[in-house]
Amino acid sequence: RIISAAAALFVAFSLTGCSSASVDTLLAPPRLSEEQSAVYDALVKSVGKDIRLQFPKSGDYRSAFVFADIDSEPDNEAIVFYEKAGETEGEGNVRINIIDRRDGKWTSVYDHAGAGTGIDRILFSELGGSGRTSVIIGYTMLSGEKSVRVYSYEDGVLNVRYSDSYSTMFVSDLERDEKNELVLIRPNNQIRKASVSLVSANPETGAVSETGSVSLNSETTDFVNIASGYVGTDTPAIFIDGLSGGKLATEIVYSLNGQLRNPL
Repeated sequence: RIISAAAALFVAFSLTGCSSASVDTLLAPPRLSEEQSAVYDALVKSVGKDIRLQFPKSGDYRSAFVFADIDSEPDNEAIVFYEKAGETEGEGNVRINIIDRRDGKWTSVYDHAGAGTGIDRILFSELGGSGRTSVIIGYTMLSGEKSVRVYSYEDGVLNVRYSDSYSTMFVSDLERDEKNELVLIRPNNQIRKASVSLVSANPETGAVSETGSVSLNSETTDFVNIASGYVGTDTPAIFIDGLSGGKLATEIVYSLNGQLRNPL
C-alpha cells in the first residue's frame, strides 16, 4: 500500500505540470563543513550577507570554497566565489575573495572582481617550472564564450599575468620537459581562427605569455570531444574532434623540437 500510495503521489505530481525549477525549490543547498562555515562567516563579515555563492561548472574543483596554497606560506588559503545578491543575472561580474588564516582565525584579506558572470573552472600549476603557483580561472559569459585569467598571488594581491579567450583548457607537459604548460583550444570565430596554444611562465621573471601556437581546421565551429594521449609510445598528443559543416574530423596536435605540429 505504501508503494502504491507513493506511485500515485508521483503520478499526481507529474500531472500538475511542475517544471524542474519547482523541483529545485524542494532541494536543500549542500551543508557547509565546519571549516567552510568559518570561511563563510569571514566572507560575510567582510562583504555583507546579500551574496550568492558561485560554483565552478567543470574541472576538479566544483565547490564555491577552494582551498590551496597560492603563496609562499605553508598554510592553505581559501578562494571563495560569490556574487552580489541584489544584482540581476549578467548585471555584475562574479567576485573572488581570498580568505587567510590569521592568528588561528579565518580573515578576508582581499576581494577581486572577476572577468565574467560565472566560473567555468579553476586550475593551479607552476607553469614553466617557475616555482610560482599560478591561479588559473576560466570565466563564463552570458554569450556562452569563455575567458581565462592567469593570476599570481603576491603581497596579498591577485595580479593578472595573462588573459585570453578559450573553448577548452587544461594543464599538461606537452613539450616533455618536465614543465607544465597551459593548453588553450579555441574554435573558429570572427576574431581569430581555430587554434591550439601553449601558455607558460618565464622561470626567471615569472612573466606569463604564449610560447607556441598551431592552427586547426579553419572551418571548425565547435569541439565535440578532446582527449589526451600519445603518438607512438612517448610523444604526448591532443586528439581533437571538431565539428565542421555538420561533419566530424579528428586532428592530432603534438610538440616536436619545441614547436606545435598539426600533421593532418
